[in-house]
Amino acid sequence: MRVLILFTLVVSKLFCESNVYINDDLGFSIQKASNKQTFLFHDQIQQIHPKALIGVIDESKEFYSFLLIKPSSKSTLQEFSKKIVDQIEISNIELNNYKDYDHQGLKAVSFNLNGYKNGHNIRYEVNLIKNGTNIIQLYSVLIDQDAQNLKFTSLKPQLTLHNQDVVYSPKLSTTKDWLIAKNKYYNQSNGFFIDLNIENFKRENCSSGIICLNNSKDKQYLLIQAYPKDIDVNQEFLNNFDISYKKQEFLTNKPSNKIYLIKNKSDKVFYHLFEKQNDQTKVLLVFKSNSYLDHRGFDSLLDKHFGWIKNKGLHQITQILDNKSNKTLVQDKFQNFYKNQYRNFKAGVEINFPKKQKVKFELTKSVKDHLYSEFYINNLSKNYTLEVQIQKYNSQSTELNLHKHILKKLNPIKYDKLVTFEYLGLYYTQIEINNSLFYILTRKHYDSLFYGIYKGSTENLNQLLNHFHFLELKEVQITKDVYKSHKYQFSFSKKKYLVQELASNQKDLLQIEIKNKFQTHIMYIGPKHKYSKEKILKIHGDDHKIFGLNELSSAKKSYLSYPYDYDQYSVTYPNENLRLVQQTLNRENLVFSVITTGNENVLGESFIHHHNLNLNNTFTR
Repeated sequence: MRVLILFTLVVSKLFCESNVYINDDLGFSIQKASNKQTFLFHDQIQQIHPKALIGVIDESKEFYSFLLIKPSSKSTLQEFSKKIVDQIEISNIELNNYKDYDHQGLKAVSFNLNGYKNGHNIRYEVNLIKNGTNIIQLYSVLIDQDAQNLKFTSLKPQLTLHNQDVVYSPKLSTTKDWLIAKNKYYNQSNGFFIDLNIENFKRENCSSGIICLNNSKDKQYLLIQAYPKDIDVNQEFLNNFDISYKKQEFLTNKPSNKIYLIKNKSDKVFYHLFEKQNDQTKVLLVFKSNSYLDHRGFDSLLDKHFGWIKNKGLHQITQILDNKSNKTLVQDKFQNFYKNQYRNFKAGVEINFPKKQKVKFELTKSVKDHLYSEFYINNLSKNYTLEVQIQKYNSQSTELNLHKHILKKLNPIKYDKLVTFEYLGLYYTQIEINNSLFYILTRKHYDSLFYGIYKGSTENLNQLLNHFHFLELKEVQITKDVYKSHKYQFSFSKKKYLVQELASNQKDLLQIEIKNKFQTHIMYIGPKHKYSKEKILKIHGDDHKIFGLNELSSAKKSYLSYPYDYDQYSVTYPNENLRLVQQTLNRENLVFSVITTGNENVLGESFIHHHNLNLNNTFTR
């Protein structure tokens, strides 16, 4: 896939004509009612509603419309309608014209809402369509218009659903076998590197094999992307801009270098394009700045920091990744990766890689509602890559039909001729994308769809399939004697204590209470770059209204080769004197801090030792 992302000027290419917006991911299209209407994308539409997908506006008629899709399997359309009426922020609200109807064979309702806001008359028409587990919401709004003279039917955009049983079209990279190590970016597929030790430029997170650098001081950006040699990279760049942007080209003294001034009413930016190529590949490097005079400096900078990897050097890349990085726990809401083991607790997916293999894992934090998770794996020891999306999916479709449906989206002409294999419910098919061979993997499990693109040898794929497990996974396992956290990879002995997880105002700070009638321990686990022991102590004090805190002593101790701080405090209450002990240790990227309160007997007892805190094991199931 050739995707060029240009920061603030990204414009969706999901629409194919100026009057029609098509979203293949979600299976719908919107057609404007007239040429006077304008589509609203991204930041523009989210100013109207933070979760809106697309909208249109007609400023001359003071009309706008927007679309939302929300999972709501348990609500009927009537129940959902009531929630909307209760949430609409207009006064003197009137509900009328409520009716049931049929939209492309699906149950639907529509109704009108009239009211006032900030002195303006506001009129809504709301259309709700039940599509599987989702409710599609189309809102049309008129401001200060006479109901007799102007009707919604002449302004409302046309909504068409393309596929009632939506399988989201995976937008996965197929050339992402790259890594960043020792301050250099290496692109294995296309055989080039760029030195990241560029003065003033800092790396930003990007997707789809793109590297992005940011010089915030001078408001400059650098983007790098590789293409097949037959691609016109300059035209590919321009295709990513909406027609509303005016473009002007500046000539340079090199045919492979160009400058474009791209501007609209509020934006005027120079883009400096540099094209590097070898026998097979073109690499486009794009600098963004506020002056065309920066061009010579960018050209000189690339001459020093861009280069092609020699054949024998490509093999040496596999030696760069240090296995110690796999001992750093990577986790988010639903999943984690630790010591070469991947787990998704929501979808019940587990992948175990042999401990001796060098595996680079990258977690992509998706903001899309239909995705449970996205991640990317580069197995340097076996020379294969795997990029995965795990989607919300609930359908009666068989696993094989679902697999064929995805193949048809990827290659509608040849998909019937493809040979599909099955391994314990996981279907996989070899397919050609952008002149390269990949394997497409799918598996339904519970209410989720596992979708992956594998690039590598068939032999390594067969070995990889042996390491897949689809089962029920629990984030926490509590027995009579032991508390185990599979998500954070630690355990401790309960010893007849009552254990429960506490609600926290800090989303990334886990709080566990371990309590008996004499003592209360609260364990805090969070990213160590964000939480120091002092900050955790303050959070504890604020949450539990502790005051009169005075330090008595501070010591350094050790537990299973982990050094930790042992700090003792006195706590003053109106009628009693208590003691507080804080024990804090770090495990790679996580901080573990246990705060114990009680009478004077808490002094001298270490929770870490007494409860056998275990931080070393990788728990299985």
